[in-house]
Amino acid sequence: MFSCILVFRYIILFQPPDSYRDNQLTSRYQSGQHNQLNLIQHIMKKVTFALFFCLGVFTCIYGQTKKDTIKELFQLMKDDSTSTKLMDSLMPMITQKANQGMDSTAKAKVQDKMQAIMIPVKKMIQRIQEDKLNLYDKYFTQEEIDDMIAYYKSPAGRKYVHMKPEITKEIVMKVITEYLPEMKNGMKGE
Repeated sequence: MFSCILVFRYIILFQPPDSYRDNQLTSRYQSGQHNQLNLIQHIMKKVTFALFFCLGVFTCIYGQTKKDTIKELFQLMKDDSTSTKLMDSLMPMITQKANQGMDSTAKAKVQDKMQAIMIPVKKMIQRIQEDKLNLYDKYFTQEEIDDMIAYYKSPAGRKYVHMKPEITKEIVMKVITEYLPEMKNGMKGE
């Protein structure tokens, strides 16, 4: 802000030394070339330039872009780490389920395959986060994002973020242990 004031003062209020200014004004009045309209236009150009310059400086320095606000929302939601943590916690359970009834060699192969799968999955999660950022930018206004940030900063929002991984993990385990076997049995019976 201080820099804007200095620029504004320089552009609008800068005046050459008194002796130079007095000589210029005197010569203009004496020659009849002094035109008040030209003087006003000149000052208005300087004022307009200064205002746009200050607006640009304030926007760059103090303004947070909408995408920066969305990133802040994602941090509050712990959305970036939740997906990775969920995958990390579910992989041993999935591996254990897949390893049932296998010998140690087959189990080692399954373990290696699961670890190999995790690398592209984590990259995919990062790409999904970028896509999600663009979708939030497309479908939510700045005001709506600000409202969501206020919610996630509230006690209820913080509890939701804290409990979400556990709830998701329990749902996924229920799907793996109950719903998938039921679905397989149903498909065998048909």
